[in-house]
Amino acid sequence: MKKHYSGNPMAKRFGISDAFLVVVLSFLFVTFVVPFIHVFMLSLSDPNYTRPGLVLWPNRATLDAYSTALSLSTIIDAMKISGLRVVIGTLSILAVNMLAAYMTIQEDLPGVKMLRRFFLVPMYLIAGLIPNYYLITGWG
Repeated sequence: MKKHYSGNPMAKRFGISDAFLVVVLSFLFVTFVVPFIHVFMLSLSDPNYTRPGLVLWPNRATLDAYSTALSLSTIIDAMKISGLRVVIGTLSILAVNMLAAYMTIQEDLPGVKMLRRFFLVPMYLIAGLIPNYYLITGWG
């Protein structure tokens, strides 16, 4: 009996559904990535030489926009604040999650069932569930 694959049991043929997925995912990739490339290339282009339309390669490449932006003290301050927020936020969320996880696994802790419910209820009830319920029932 002749096998249709080359010895690898995980190998399979490339079918119509695979081709359809490749086309759809390629379209989505281009749809999402090309605008970012366009904006990035516009930022690298000299503003006096840009033309209207899609720019996929910089016209007279220059870094003037970046040097101007980085020379502003407000941009540097904003970058510092963003970095601090990332570091402090990540560490504080990790600390709170570790403490909450430790509390919920303790069987002899008084009120542990209430704490588990306190943490589990928000997991199942998304933030907009109750307001959306009131909104839809208000429509009649």
